[in-house]
Amino acid sequence: MRKHVVTVLLTAACALLLAPAQPQRTDEAGLFLQRKERWAVKTGADPAARQVRTGSPQATTVARLIKLRRPPELPRDATSVAAQTSRYGLSERTVFTIDADILRYKLETDDHDYHIVIRDHDDFRAEDPPIESGRRRTMVVEIPEEAVVIASSPWRKSIAAARREFTSLFHPHSRFTYRVIHARITGVGFFDFIHGQSGAAPNGIELHPVLHVEVIDAGQVITNLHRSQADAAGASRPRVSANGQVWVNLSSGVYWRPGTRYYGKTKRGAYMREDEAIKSGYHTAGGQ
Repeated sequence: MRKHVVTVLLTAACALLLAPAQPQRTDEAGLFLQRKERWAVKTGADPAARQVRTGSPQATTVARLIKLRRPPELPRDATSVAAQTSRYGLSERTVFTIDADILRYKLETDDHDYHIVIRDHDDFRAEDPPIESGRRRTMVVEIPEEAVVIASSPWRKSIAAARREFTSLFHPHSRFTYRVIHARITGVGFFDFIHGQSGAAPNGIELHPVLHVEVIDAGQVITNLHRSQADAAGASRPRVSANGQVWVNLSSGVYWRPGTRYYGKTKRGAYMREDEAIKSGYHTAGGQ
């Protein structure tokens, strides 16, 4: 009997140790993920966070950041003590600002981050190259949930403000919302471990956490029809206008074909190929 009780206790203890950590909504929240993907560095719980100067962000572009060399000293194991408590390279000690287009966003169900995929503003061909080519010009930025950011983080208030603003405007849920949003995004550089994230940069660079989002043009949600056309990746070419060019209204998110009422006439517009317009999230105006 005694041997049986010991065996049961050991089994229960092993189960607890091996079970995935779950979010804890306490003042010490965030510690539950310290064994996972450098959570302390992502949220400012590491010793070097207070040395990062948030008051002087450096203007940059997605194109520049994704060309940075990934720090060779960054451990391969995200759960190592070194990875959890150290920042690697100058980029992880720098606050960047990017003039960007948000392409899609969602709520991550494990760590409750907002996962946001961006490109440089008006880089309409950023997602043209195949994923495996390493030539895509997109990257990920993430906004943590305040409740899982440790209270001592110097960025907690900024993270919370950015999160509230983004939530109030866009209401992310657990599936991607496809929407082209022109925004100025400010956050701390961070090299993530690449594990198949949607929109991940070839070198794993992110802005994590995001400290501020200034929305310039909120755009429109892309319908399932237009999203399926954009995601077809050439499997079936969309119908194009006679000369291949349409006029995109950059404010409303619609485009006009030659011969229609507003072709070439709206403010903040641009000519582009119709297949590029669809791929970038624009859709035809009614009645065409």
